[in-house]
Amino acid sequence: MKKRNAKLILGIILTILLLSVVIYEEIIIPVDSYSIDEGSEGYIYDEYFKLEHPLPPNDYDKLGTDPLGRNVISMLVSGTKTTLGIGFLATTIKFIIAILVVFTINERVRKKIIKTYSIVFNIVVEIIIAFLILRLPWYKELDLKYAIMVYGLVLGIIGWGRLARKIDESNDSIASMIGNGFIELSRVLFIQFVLGIGGITVGVNKFANIETKWGYMPNYNPEWAGMLATAGKALSTRSFWLIIGPSICFIIAIISFLLLGKGILYDVEVDNYKKLKKIALFFSPKEFINQCNNLYRYWGNVVFKSFVVALIIFIIVGQFHINKYKNRYQFDLDIAYKHIEELSKYEGRKTGTLERDKVANYIAEELKKYDISPLFEDEYIQEFDVDGKVKGKNIGGYIWGKNSNNPLVLVTSYDCLGKDNKGLYKNGTSVAATLELARNLIAKSKENMNSRTIVFLFTDGSEENGQGVVEAIGNKNVDVYSFYVYMNYLGLGQSNKLYMDTSTVNSAFDIFYKNIKGIKLRGKELGIPIKQEYLYPAFCDIQNFMEKDVSGVVISSVDTQNIVKQYDGKSQNDLSNINKEKLKEQSQLVLDFAVDYAWISNWHDRGLKANN
Repeated sequence: MKKRNAKLILGIILTILLLSVVIYEEIIIPVDSYSIDEGSEGYIYDEYFKLEHPLPPNDYDKLGTDPLGRNVISMLVSGTKTTLGIGFLATTIKFIIAILVVFTINERVRKKIIKTYSIVFNIVVEIIIAFLILRLPWYKELDLKYAIMVYGLVLGIIGWGRLARKIDESNDSIASMIGNGFIELSRVLFIQFVLGIGGITVGVNKFANIETKWGYMPNYNPEWAGMLATAGKALSTRSFWLIIGPSICFIIAIISFLLLGKGILYDVEVDNYKKLKKIALFFSPKEFINQCNNLYRYWGNVVFKSFVVALIIFIIVGQFHINKYKNRYQFDLDIAYKHIEELSKYEGRKTGTLERDKVANYIAEELKKYDISPLFEDEYIQEFDVDGKVKGKNIGGYIWGKNSNNPLVLVTSYDCLGKDNKGLYKNGTSVAATLELARNLIAKSKENMNSRTIVFLFTDGSEENGQGVVEAIGNKNVDVYSFYVYMNYLGLGQSNKLYMDTSTVNSAFDIFYKNIKGIKLRGKELGIPIKQEYLYPAFCDIQNFMEKDVSGVVISSVDTQNIVKQYDGKSQNDLSNINKEKLKEQSQLVLDFAVDYAWISNWHDRGLKANN
């Protein structure tokens, strides 16, 4: 009876599924994995309700939520890349060390070294040492990229002995080495699983300032082990779904690579490379040409192989294909820079001061000149009390759309502290950019009316607990159904990196996830690297948006740490520190997104409205 190598076949299938999850992460997840939801409470038909996370699996969150309101499915899918990345990195380091030891040291000495190392650094010792190192304070402060590197390095250096012994016994068979490598990868994933239960996470915890009913959550970045860091609390509160999800993912991944490794070894040692030869023959160009020449006999094989090759090409091209469409409406840097130069004339724009009033009037006059409709009951300026001491002034306008659902709010603050601080870096560039966006978008709207309403909002009181945002919410087109893009610190620094905070998109509003994908995709097309960053603590305005359940993203060319260290409370008066090209690129990104958001009904039509 013909015996199939079921381990190899099943291992290949499961491994392909895991890699597909990594490749198509953004398509699979229902909401952004960083989006949080602080819950809500209120009355429905005179009955009080209170929604608190974590929530068990339900019709909306199929696998439930964590205490921060993050969608568990999204965290598991997004966490696949980081979790497997650490595993592959650690295994690669082990493999390199093992190869060097096996092929550079004489047999008698290397066997003694390998045996001793394998006994001393067994899996239990490996876990203990890794735990002691990875719980050190300096590791917990590392950014995600460096945390992954250190994690992989630690596991790689500590536990290479077992893999070296297997390679030494493989009789120089490359296939056997690869098989043992996959088996070692499954072992590394098991160690990650144990370390996760022990509370080891990857990357600095930027959510450490948010307190939940479980206290502070230990993990910021989505990854399976970090999700298990709350296992003790999940068990005590019977929130089993928070353990089951990542545990099943670990089990599937461990079994996948274990089966793949065992299947390869079986094929080498028992079947004499039978299946591996078939796989190699399947992808052989020479064999394919021969079958094409004898199409009548091998037409089935030719069709199937052609389909597989076309699928592989499609996947590869899809990962690197960039839509080169160019928006006919281009951000005019010269006009924007004139606004910045105008703002540079005013010594400080502190709430309640004469200089602030001058700037407020300037912004309002520009909106009026562009024929933007006033936002606040036929007025461009909304006055409000700030702590009962001074008057705050929001400025706003909008372009009416055919469909009033989900208006887009382009928003920035315009006040700043200090008599000698012109605030050109914090919001001077953002005010200028928003005014130029308004001019640009109204011109397009007059040619071809937008489907969705676009709001331009300049808030006051950003240095006074974000009072301006509180007053603006509830006005026309600024509510829980709108989506905002909050801009500050644009056009700074020499790199073209842009930081974006997506935790500010309420995870309960999955309709807004496509907006995040739209911004990221357009950034990729424009060559602007967009990096996830927790900007929430740097802006009081954003905290108030979140408290009122208004969703949106925050963008800045400076991360939170540098905002605090380099800009907060310091003079921002030197125009030469503004990177003009960077300001133009980042503003063009917002402009292109605004056109896609406000003029199309289907994201598959991206770029069509930008060109006409």
